[in-house]
Amino acid sequence: MYRKNKGMTQGELANGIVSVSYLSKIETGQIIASEEVIVLLTNKLGIVLDDFSEEHHTKACRNWFHQFLLIPSETTNTIMDTNEIRNIEKETKNKDLKTLINIHFINYYLIKKEISAAEKQIKKMQKISSVFNNEQNYYFYKFMGNFCWKKGKNKESLNHYLKALEFSLYLDQDVLEKADLHYILGLAYSKARKPVSAIEYTEKALAQYKEQYFLKRCGQCHITLGISYRRTYKYPEAERHYHAALRLSDIIDDLNLRNLAHLNLAYLYSSTSQSEKAIAQYLKCFGKKGSFVTSDIIPITQFVKALHKAERYEDALQWIQVALRVARESENITIRMNILELQVYQCLIEQTDDVLENKLSEELIPLLRKEEEYAELANYSKILSDHYSRKFKYKQALHYERLATLAYSQMIDL
Repeated sequence: MYRKNKGMTQGELANGIVSVSYLSKIETGQIIASEEVIVLLTNKLGIVLDDFSEEHHTKACRNWFHQFLLIPSETTNTIMDTNEIRNIEKETKNKDLKTLINIHFINYYLIKKEISAAEKQIKKMQKISSVFNNEQNYYFYKFMGNFCWKKGKNKESLNHYLKALEFSLYLDQDVLEKADLHYILGLAYSKARKPVSAIEYTEKALAQYKEQYFLKRCGQCHITLGISYRRTYKYPEAERHYHAALRLSDIIDDLNLRNLAHLNLAYLYSSTSQSEKAIAQYLKCFGKKGSFVTSDIIPITQFVKALHKAERYEDALQWIQVALRVARESENITIRMNILELQVYQCLIEQTDDVLENKLSEELIPLLRKEEEYAELANYSKILSDHYSRKFKYKQALHYERLATLAYSQMIDL
């Protein structure tokens, strides 16, 4: 801005101080120049050093903030090398910028999987949240939503994202920022089993990501849309979106996106009683995989259900053992639920009735009720009801039959 106001070209300003390419990176905030270079540039422009520094700090920070809109695995070193940003936070006289930096460190810690550090940063920012402006409130609630999502607190994450949406109405945001909020709102609504709202926000995100040629996010949007259409029983539409994600995975050669599409096609086929087609899709993901991690437990659980439905009990037991070998204690409620589900299916196959009753009545079903996971609550309540009926325990059978019916009605209300 200062250079253009002086009517100078980059070559004229850079001459005798730095290269033109280096000056360009300074102006766009990609790098922070040394104090010596800044003094030479400001002297040549005839401006006060403090004014130049603050504008330079703002550009550098905005560039850093922008990195958070990329997919974490694809972010550049800019987001992880925070020494420059921490120096700006200490030096800047702009209190609003200082606050924004500290708010963004919440998400920085989440991306680095330092959950306790993120929680500590949240508590630090909550102390001054009463004086936040609209932009600060927007990012604070958005990153609070991300924090709750990481903790598996899906209902709280949705509420935080909706608060962020309210504050976004007062801001002039670029397309990627708008798309990012719409995308995570779509995910949160999908997790909350509210497919109509999930479709609304994910369709918005998809259109915005297409505009920016952000193909990986487009593929992930197709996955969320497929899940939402499956839940509204529009199976051909769901299948169309999953295949769109598969095509994009081939274009960008993304194995994770490809596996995600195969997993969701598998679940779709399982839901429509096409067990063998479902198993074939699962095997495309897991058949050649040599090692597994805790997060693999979620799709393996669905695979086990498909194998059990197809009465391939020995195969199901083998995959249960694979999953439980990598099972780790986790704060993530979804992981905990899936571990319990696997243990329940192990009991069903091995016919350990007493363990089955305890796992369902004392652990899994209470957790499903607490988390308002009505679809699975209905399913496992029915399993336990049928189990008690076979043992002529009709009072307990009736109790869980009623619980299943109540869960079904809650699903209809949603």
